[in-house]
Amino acid sequence: MTTAVRGRPSKRRQILDAAAQVFVREGFAHASLDAIAAEAGVVKQTIYNHFEDKNALVTAVFQGALDPLSSEFSDVLAETLGASGDVRERLTAFGRRWIRLLFCEGPATLRSQMVAGARNSPELAAALLDADRGVVLREVAEHLARIPELRIPDLDRAARQLRGLLLGEAHQQSAFGQRELTGAEVADVVESGVDLFLRAYAEAGAHA
Repeated sequence: MTTAVRGRPSKRRQILDAAAQVFVREGFAHASLDAIAAEAGVVKQTIYNHFEDKNALVTAVFQGALDPLSSEFSDVLAETLGASGDVRERLTAFGRRWIRLLFCEGPATLRSQMVAGARNSPELAAALLDADRGVVLREVAEHLARIPELRIPDLDRAARQLRGLLLGEAHQQSAFGQRELTGAEVADVVESGVDLFLRAYAEAGAHA
């Protein structure tokens, strides 16, 4: 469900920034609207002037966290899968940067809190699923289609599988997003994931 934007935009931005800080600090389940209001320097009613409830606020914070990632992710794709050269090297470079983007940089802690909170919030879970099935996987599929060394009958499924091999494993290794992965851990996740992906979809010799 999409919540209509109410109230002054400056106050809305103030509340979103404060909510993000509180969610990271206290976790989604324990963060209260009172704490968010105090962080934002507003009364709780001001939050309700902008957001229907806590779930609507959480969804807005998550969507805001994704926005700065979208252009950066497009750059990552263009500079790795969209580049020329050895297919394994391109997939490996892509995997490392994708994991760092989501698990080792600014939005990582916030994103992990959102994923954890989605277990008890159908609306947040739906927002996460929409984001996951949206532009990101379509762009990955489009780039995989342009790699001649790969033979992929179902591009959408292959994109989901690549995501699972990389991000799914990274999510497990990072204690479900609660700690930052080391460089060695990222390398291990990516190398094993890329190896399995190439075994499934690369022409003979491309994954040797």
